[in-house]
Amino acid sequence: LLRSITSDIILTAMNQDTILADLMAYATGTWRIPIALNHVAPSTQVQSVAYEASSQTTVYAALQALSGVTGGPEWAMGWVWDLSAGTITPTLTYGSRIGQPVSAGMMPNVTVEPQDMLAGSGLTEDYSSGQGANLIVAYGSADPDATSTDVPMASAQIDDTKGRPLWTYAYQPNSTVTDPAVLATYAEAALTTMNDGTQPVTLVIANDIPGKRLGLDWGLGDDIVWAMSVPAFPSPVSGVARCIGYQLT
Repeated sequence: LLRSITSDIILTAMNQDTILADLMAYATGTWRIPIALNHVAPSTQVQSVAYEASSQTTVYAALQALSGVTGGPEWAMGWVWDLSAGTITPTLTYGSRIGQPVSAGMMPNVTVEPQDMLAGSGLTEDYSSGQGANLIVAYGSADPDATSTDVPMASAQIDDTKGRPLWTYAYQPNSTVTDPAVLATYAEAALTTMNDGTQPVTLVIANDIPGKRLGLDWGLGDDIVWAMSVPAFPSPVSGVARCIGYQLT
């Protein structure tokens, strides 16, 4: 459904949550499966978008571009069960933040400890393509390899390289953007995500542990405390991580 094509659309200086909801109208029209919208933590940031029908821009690509700037909205597709009606409805949750952040001076609601974890848990350090980049170049041209001075572009570089050489990642975040100031917000957002590489924590746990049950005690986007003790680390490691996805078996 998110692969549906947008038509001509021009929205200027509008709340980004409103833009997101308007874009979703192209994915939930006549003859399509209806998608419910779940609006949480409303945004205050505004954005402008412009797409032509001839560009064949999908709703999915437009949503990704909307979220790619600093402070852009978060969104995730999920499902809502209605047991009495016997239905499952696809639902898009969106807003400035999905899930519960940890408050200053407080601890998250859930702590996953070593004794809770099953086989498959682990910590991975990923410096594959793009990960660990400390210099981001965002192009507005359709060709990210172009070198013409007429090509709109912006860059963002980390202040402290921590002794590492510069590692550049160049990309085109949105083919419709020609304003370098807007491209700069994409570059800054990508730099924040990439500059330290990716260190995903995988926690495999049973869903019947009191106080640690999915949908009751924690959910997508929540901050979670974790502590891990495995042979790969001489000393136990721990931290606060955000749940960016889960899998049920």
